[in-house]
Amino acid sequence: MKWVSLVPLLILVLSGCSFDPSFGYTSAEVWEDSRTVAVPVFENQTLEPGLGVQLTDAVIRELNTRTPWAVTRAGVAQTRLAGTITNVQRQNLSTGRDTGLVSEQAIVVTMDFRLTDLTSGEVIAARRGLSAAGTFVPDRGAGERTEVGRRAAVQSLARSLVDELREGW
Repeated sequence: MKWVSLVPLLILVLSGCSFDPSFGYTSAEVWEDSRTVAVPVFENQTLEPGLGVQLTDAVIRELNTRTPWAVTRAGVAQTRLAGTITNVQRQNLSTGRDTGLVSEQAIVVTMDFRLTDLTSGEVIAARRGLSAAGTFVPDRGAGERTEVGRRAAVQSLARSLVDELREGW
């Protein structure tokens, strides 16, 4: 019976993988190749004020908590993560039966990003049209402000961006 509990550990050791509680299982060489990344404020091509700063802050938090990369200034970083917010849309999701007024809405934020190796100029990862949505309930009962949906969309988009970067590892 003791051998049964050691089988997963033995497989892990023989496969060259390691376990880190904050990141899960991954190949060992990924951790040896950890990098520094500069994240300038994302460009905002929409009319939503402050959205570039809000998304940049959320992405930096995700990078700091979910990757081995160190976020640093451009002069010392090995890579640069640049992004552009290209669109923000509001979508009606449901209406009240009695009133016909919108009872739930979504805010969809769309962006493009590019991760570039600063020593070679090579693009490591890029994506156009990455989107995420956040919902809110503006009706009288809940009375949530648009900011609730916007914040949820930004958090979801930051998570999705970091997920895409991690897939390339």
